[in-house]
Amino acid sequence: MNDRDVINAFVDYLRENGHPGLQIDRWPDNDNRDATDIDAIAGAFAIEHTSIDTLPKQRRDSDWFMRAAGGLEQELLIIPPFRLRITLQYEAVKKGQDWAGIRDALKSWITNEAPGLEDGRHVLDDIPGVPLPPPRNKGE
Repeated sequence: MNDRDVINAFVDYLRENGHPGLQIDRWPDNDNRDATDIDAIAGAFAIEHTSIDTLPKQRRDSDWFMRAAGGLEQELLIIPPFRLRITLQYEAVKKGQDWAGIRDALKSWITNEAPGLEDGRHVLDDIPGVPLPPPRNKGE
């Protein structure tokens, strides 16, 4: 669902709940691309759609994570001929780490080591240069 869909759904809700005939009159943000204007005008309502972080400092941490690991598939010279999912803990990428180094270590591992894995699921905690969680005790 994109921003316009959310705004249209909100106006539909308002129309069905006490504001009959309400419709979007203008999309100011589309009319003025040189500045950030409000998203929509519907009757007496000025509507601005925004997102709310669901985790503390989510946007900051997501930016750090993307710098370290985001979009790697477009940078790989060799694409593995199998499905590969790499999961890092959300808190694994932190300020002060060498994010470019993490990225290079992941690319190197995917290119050179991942093809040698046997078929199946693997939990790895020892990729050099990649912040992986410590191994869990079998009782956890």
